[in-house]
Amino acid sequence: MTPQLAAPGSACRAWGPARQTLRSLLARNPSLGLSACALEAVVCRMEFVSWRPGQEVTADDETDSVRIVVGGVVKIVCESVRGAPVTVELVGPGGFLHLVGGVPDAVWHVRAVAHTPALVGSLPDSAWREVACHLRVEEALRVAACAWQTLSRRLYEKCALLALPIRDRVLHELRVLAHEFGIPHPAGVCIDVPLSHADLAALVGAARANVTRAVGALRADGFLAQASGRLVLAAGTGGRTHDPAAGPRGLTAGP
Repeated sequence: MTPQLAAPGSACRAWGPARQTLRSLLARNPSLGLSACALEAVVCRMEFVSWRPGQEVTADDETDSVRIVVGGVVKIVCESVRGAPVTVELVGPGGFLHLVGGVPDAVWHVRAVAHTPALVGSLPDSAWREVACHLRVEEALRVAACAWQTLSRRLYEKCALLALPIRDRVLHELRVLAHEFGIPHPAGVCIDVPLSHADLAALVGAARANVTRAVGALRADGFLAQASGRLVLAAGTGGRTHDPAAGPRGLTAGP
């Protein structure tokens, strides 16, 4: 679903198409396995907010609600007192936005920022208590797990990648993006999300100039191309298009 035009940060309870899209996204997610009753309980209590690129969707001091991306792309950004921000992951439609609560006087700050025009569904804590009455214990546990499994996996992955050369880190992130946002292309897999060299630098935690050189090397080696303003990962490079049967983009069936 393409996010509807609305005032920045505006909320609306009556967006029928948004509810239909969210219902479809949650129903197709195999790791949730919600019953029809539980699914309706979640969808009918959701509030929707439209965000423009660069706007903060939520921060680590706002952890009292369940948030799900319905349209567009949102990025999880970790900022520190020193150094450039690091993008932990890009979350597409169907992905849960879950941030670890902030620690007083911490040297880092985590927030979710709209990468493209985005529509986000929010289930406030008060509404969540109502929804919980309609969930079986195993359903409640699966919803909670979906809110942190993907983020936890990506954080561990980021730590492991720090030991690799920048070129390998860039290639790995491109493979992840191709899997989550990829569409078929004659040359391979097109990553259907706008990405600048600065965006890639934030994803791999490296200087933009070094990432630009790494991208140039990947192009020279035939791993990467560009078409219509999108990056294309060459066939045989390890990129895979997103499989709708595997669940919404940005979610995985396991940890």
